[in-house]
Amino acid sequence: MMRVGRIQFLLGALLGLVFLVGSGAQAEEPPELKPETVLATVNGVEVRLRDLIPELRMREFGHLSGSDRSQVLKSAVKNAVDQEVLVQEARKLELGKSPEFAAAARVRDNRSGQRRIFRLARIVTARDDDYRSAREKAAAAVTPALIDDYYAVNKAMYGGSPPGQAKLAVKKELSEAAMRVARATWLAQIADRIPIAVNEQPVSAERMAEEFARGSSHTGQNQFWELLHQMAGLEPLAVATAGARLGQAALNDYRDDVFKIHLQIGATELFLGDLSQLHNYFEVLVDGPDQSSSPGMSFQPQQLLGLVEKYMLAEEARRLGMDAALEDQQQPHSVQAERLLLTQMLLQQNRAGSPDDATVSAAEIAAYHEKHADQLKLLAGTSIGKEQIDSIVRRRLLAEKQEQVPQAFIDQLRAKADIKIHQQF
Repeated sequence: MMRVGRIQFLLGALLGLVFLVGSGAQAEEPPELKPETVLATVNGVEVRLRDLIPELRMREFGHLSGSDRSQVLKSAVKNAVDQEVLVQEARKLELGKSPEFAAAARVRDNRSGQRRIFRLARIVTARDDDYRSAREKAAAAVTPALIDDYYAVNKAMYGGSPPGQAKLAVKKELSEAAMRVARATWLAQIADRIPIAVNEQPVSAERMAEEFARGSSHTGQNQFWELLHQMAGLEPLAVATAGARLGQAALNDYRDDVFKIHLQIGATELFLGDLSQLHNYFEVLVDGPDQSSSPGMSFQPQQLLGLVEKYMLAEEARRLGMDAALEDQQQPHSVQAERLLLTQMLLQQNRAGSPDDATVSAAEIAAYHEKHADQLKLLAGTSIGKEQIDSIVRRRLLAEKQEQVPQAFIDQLRAKADIKIHQQF
């Protein structure tokens, strides 16, 4: 039997085909434009072709021709104009000066900075002579004699496997374990050089070595999350007591306290609230214990030690001068990222009255079934039941209605703006 998640994915993809039928109107090949070509103005602010490049690239504009190019250009210009009227409204309201914007910008910048941190961590891992030496010693320690001895003691673990096959499995297990220990030892040596502090309280190199050793086990379990809480004077929240059992207000207070924990890793300083991974964790956590304990949860507190490890390795890379190759690749503050954040905040403020599940009636679902009966016939005879179909149809109709809320707000702004389209496609 197919898993429910895969069924829903396939069903969602199938139903999505229904919405791909567009206008059959033809258009001439759009003119060749230069990046500086002004396509539109919004209250005098120019929208140029270069502003559309990210969207055009995402929609594979270079591979299109004729009416397809025209339709994509029209859509991209509309989206760019929509964004410009939103940005102008957000700036008029001075949303960029709000504490909420500053906090969101920190998360955004940290997410961008993490990509650089992770690259530095990979560089030092690949190039560091001490780590290479530790790995070589670990590999050499897994000798044929050690494999034979281990197999003789643990033969029952390998069932009826032939000795040769079982010993290959033993070699793999012992080699992986030796490599984990070698990495933990190497990280402990770096921790002795790169100081780590929580809320300005130093964490000893010995304690970090213990955590790296725990993290090197086959389970990856460590106590770093608990250590952070202890040093911050907080009590860790068990997933089993999250959501409704704890109460939304108390859970929000706990999240805010966790986000205020300050980490210093060498010269790098950050708050836990700067980590987008933790924001994702708490977004899932507030949905209740059943959701937060599911395998689909992308981040668990146990993984925080791995993030700290990468920041520490990035500091080591800088100490060894390995970051010089990345200096030329540093990007300046992204204006587009700031504009996107402003529009998101403005739209979030104007989501009052957004439809919820209750606004999708049984009659609307039935009408959808009638309108798309031919497509839905393809599901006949499968393990997908009507209840599952109705659930996905409800979500799709709800998403459509929710999209109409911000569009109505954008249309109001457009009606008040002086918009001129300079290129017709």
